[in-house]
Amino acid sequence: MQSAILFSPKFKISHVITTGILIGFTIEFIQFITDNLAITHRWVDINDVLANTLGFVVGYYLSKLIDK
Repeated sequence: MQSAILFSPKFKISHVITTGILIGFTIEFIQFITDNLAITHRWVDINDVLANTLGFVVGYYLSKLIDK
């Protein structure tokens, strides 16, 4: 799994941030829908989206650091 990340094509930071935001919103939207359908009782929070995006950015810079 890690080698797939290290040998993947190079991405721009703007693409990484956009992907992080989209995935974070998708996860939170699914939680919102399942909560409203009374399937689960989960909190929907923008902080989770920000944490997911931050994780993408940190991973991006770590892969850049390892790639050197």
